[in-house]
Amino acid sequence: MKPRRGRTGGDALVPGCTDVVLVETGPVTTLYKAIELTTGRTVSVVRLTSRNPAAWQLESVRRQVRVLSAIGEHPNVVTLHRVLHDDAGRPLLILEFGAGSLADRLAVGTRYTVAEAVTIGVKVGRAVAALHGYGLAHCDVRPGTVVMSAFGEPLLHGFGACAALADDDAADLLETADLLEAAGEHVAPELLEGGQAVPATDVYGLASTIYTLLTGAAAFQPGPDSDAATTSLRILRDPVRPIVRPGVPPALSDALLAAMAKDPAKRPDDVTAFTSILLAAIGQAPPGAIEAPDTAANSQAQAAAYGPAGPTPGPTLPLPRVAPVPPVAPVPPVMPVPPVIPTGRTATRPVPRPLAPPDGIDPD
Repeated sequence: MKPRRGRTGGDALVPGCTDVVLVETGPVTTLYKAIELTTGRTVSVVRLTSRNPAAWQLESVRRQVRVLSAIGEHPNVVTLHRVLHDDAGRPLLILEFGAGSLADRLAVGTRYTVAEAVTIGVKVGRAVAALHGYGLAHCDVRPGTVVMSAFGEPLLHGFGACAALADDDAADLLETADLLEAAGEHVAPELLEGGQAVPATDVYGLASTIYTLLTGAAAFQPGPDSDAATTSLRILRDPVRPIVRPGVPPALSDALLAAMAKDPAKRPDDVTAFTSILLAAIGQAPPGAIEAPDTAANSQAQAAAYGPAGPTPGPTLPLPRVAPVPPVAPVPPVMPVPPVIPTGRTATRPVPRPLAPPDGIDPD
């Protein structure tokens, strides 16, 4: 699609921006790419799709503003630059620009190694954990809601479907049943059944995302003739197939399948614990963990190398004798200069006496 080039005042579609390009149209919001006139930077713009949005759609955008204001400084959460309003009064979110989502990259044939897929999953998991600490579940973790920054970091966005966690009565967000259409084949079964969002709900979405990165397709990838009802039925009924790919450890496949169990009570209930399981499956320690030394193994290795008594100490070499340093003689004290006592008289220079003339010379 050709960019919509604006004049000096910016594009009428997005005030203050030019070169506005449509990226994606969703049931609730539409995503654009644009250039800010004041800064010249490339940004993402989120606006409501409907020109006459319903109350719950407006709440969806306000929800994103609240969430991004709370956790937007997280390194793996997209940054909210500012909030504007279009000519119809609809809010516009000016966000950090992501250089394509994971879904975009998969669509053009990008494939990820095991280490890359797990690393992305761990970083996105940290962002999800920050959201859980705020008392909310994302409910829409999928390749389409993870974009890559200009520096190659995964950024979680798409917070319009956030819902209060089941054990949090403080949040007053709306139900998210009308917002699940976009999640498609990555939505957790309990949400399809109208259940409450729990931390394990996002564990499912994160596992589904990593599964897709490793296989190139979602576990319940819809066929060309599939509809939403068929996909939902498969999510609720069919088991997830194990990953059969060279280089994928069976432990990693098992961990993903366990995290995509139909019953959320059978999944890991903590996203940080889940990412630790993923790292252990590929032989890596969780970030910040320090492995304690295996003293028993060290003792066994030492006994095998030197015997039960340990290594034999070498001969003790005598230290050379050092002559003592003679003491330094004390410096004699300096005698003080006696003070000059004034006499009270002014010294005068003596006048020389005239010499007597030599014999034979007349003085006159």
